Amino acid sequence: MATKGKEMRRFILWITAILLIFTIGIVLIFTLTSISRVNREEREAKQNVIDQIIRYFDQTANAARNLQMKPEFTKNINQEMMQEAMTGNFSQVVKFIASILQSTYDAEYYLFVADGKPVAMEVKEGLVLTDIPDSMPPEGYLILNQISGKEGTFISIYHATSFPGYGHNQFANFAIDETEEMKALSDIYSRERRNMIITQVVLGLVAIGVAILLSTAILRYFTRRYITRPIEEIARVSHQLMEGTYEGEIEVVEESDFADLQRLLQSGQLILKKAEEMVASMAEKKGEEKS
Repeated sequence: MATKGKEMRRFILWITAILLIFTIGIVLIFTLTSISRVNREEREAKQNVIDQIIRYFDQTANAARNLQMKPEFTKNINQEMMQEAMTGNFSQVVKFIASILQSTYDAEYYLFVADGKPVAMEVKEGLVLTDIPDSMPPEGYLILNQISGKEGTFISIYHATSFPGYGHNQFANFAIDETEEMKALSDIYSRERRNMIITQVVLGLVAIGVAILLSTAILRYFTRRYITRPIEEIARVSHQLMEGTYEGEIEVVEESDFADLQRLLQSGQLILKKAEEMVASMAEKKGEEKS
């Protein structure tokens, strides 16, 4: 009987442990899924910033290309600059283009490369450009964490060019400092992740508390129904049998863990009945003998 009671308690404890593990697992999965979603949204937001800059630059470059094809543009360009460009000196051209770009972008530098070698460049004051690219990346841009020792987030944009008579593999390259914008986005999504994790932890603790309360209630219910109440009933019947006040037949519930005790009490009740019958029969005989 005691062994069966222990097995029942062990089974209920196992159910409680499984319920807690299941609850914690759901909370962890939901939390990790939410973190992954926020990380994906952060990457998409930063990529949108990059895409907008690239699209704006393409629109500006196309507008500049269309402007170059107009005769009015050629007439208004400094003739000295054009003459130098014809001799292969693009420094004035680069400065001119850089001045146009600087009015639109706050670029760290503007660089013109031909045949893998730098031809001309304009660099922001205080910046020393040492890493010169020799080819364009397939995506048309790179994300740099530093430029000549300056830490940050820089979008390095590449654009194919075709200055006549100056070799092949020509491209322009300039970098825009997007450190503050990217940091602002990172801060926004960091707060969202932090708030989400706090919310998930609170909800997880509540869910675990509910699971513990539920398992405790289930444990008390089964303990009361299958252990405590049968023991109390057996104790009550035993006292009444000892006092001779028990009435009725003791029922044996075969599927009960206390069936053996019930049979024992039933046997005791039968013995007491037999003893009462014997005492009554002996008293009746004595009465007959006296009469």
